[in-house]
Amino acid sequence: MVKILNKMLYRIKKLYYSIRFYFYLYGFIGGMKFAVSLLKSGIEKIYYFNLCDDKLTITLVNPDLSFQIIESEKQFDNIYKDYVKIKGKLLAEEDRQRIISKNELLGVVYKDKIFVGWGWIKFGPLMYGNNKVLDNDCVIHKCRTLRTVRRHRVYATLLINMLNELHNGKTNLVFIGAKEFNIASLAAIEKVGFKFIEEFDSGNFIARITSHLKGFGTKVITYD
Repeated sequence: MVKILNKMLYRIKKLYYSIRFYFYLYGFIGGMKFAVSLLKSGIEKIYYFNLCDDKLTITLVNPDLSFQIIESEKQFDNIYKDYVKIKGKLLAEEDRQRIISKNELLGVVYKDKIFVGWGWIKFGPLMYGNNKVLDNDCVIHKCRTLRTVRRHRVYATLLINMLNELHNGKTNLVFIGAKEFNIASLAAIEKVGFKFIEEFDSGNFIARITSHLKGFGTKVITYD
């Protein structure tokens, strides 16, 4: 019973810090608009990039931005102060465990030594929409850009560098998606060179929140 209560308490705390983080990310008005958009739609537009065949449509978008891939706990600790200021300790510690698991990588973007954006690379096997993501494939997800640097092409820079990083490994297909109402993200995804596959309904708002609190995110569902 105590274990169940502790789990419920943790998920409530996680929900609170997640909401606080999104309002920090978008501002109050932007956060309210984002929340309403999430309530209305769970439809993802899903894309892929074939590292063996596809070419980047653009290769350089903002020379003032720098990129780093985080693949070890030691590297994560080096950016921890910057990261925890934005996400808070609870969410940052959860992300540390994702790095330790060795199944995810974190890409971070800096502008003039200021932390401005990040995104995650999650390797298969898993399901992404109706697509089987195999051991040598991956999904780019949970990408975020601080509102102070919107329109500085942080997201496109992040995606280009992630794809270049993955070119050096054994990865074949890279999947990515964004909500149908997220016009800016969809435009960046297409501009980089990702190809559209499908629209996928990730369920009603409650189902997506439940999935998020369990650690699966709202669009990536792991399978055995």
